[in-house]
Amino acid sequence: MGIGNTILKAWDIHFHLDRTSQTLFGHQEASLVNILAADVGVMPKIKVEVVGGIMVYCDPENYPTNIKCQKKGFGAAVGIHPKKVPFFTHTKFEELRNLLRLKTVIVRAFTCYFNILEVFIISI
Repeated sequence: MGIGNTILKAWDIHFHLDRTSQTLFGHQEASLVNILAADVGVMPKIKVEVVGGIMVYCDPENYPTNIKCQKKGFGAAVGIHPKKVPFFTHTKFEELRNLLRLKTVIVRAFTCYFNILEVFIISI
């Protein structure tokens, strides 16, 4: 338990739903609800309930076609990891642009990626 009999509430402000799904289940299609309920082995001494967070999508090869609001309190961030810029095609740029228009995407780009992405976009 948290303090006394209470369970602490927590936000995970940066987690990769696709990568976590791959690690836990061997595929990238698991839902947020399934991941939060997954048996991960050893439980922490202090229990917490994850009540919100930001699902991060930064691998162009794994961009979802749509990002649904899977649970209240959770949103998504979409961008491109700096290591992926050399492989970022015009098609992937269009996918990113479409994802950025979704209402469930609450972070429109990663601040540290602006310069890299800007240079890439100019070269397209």
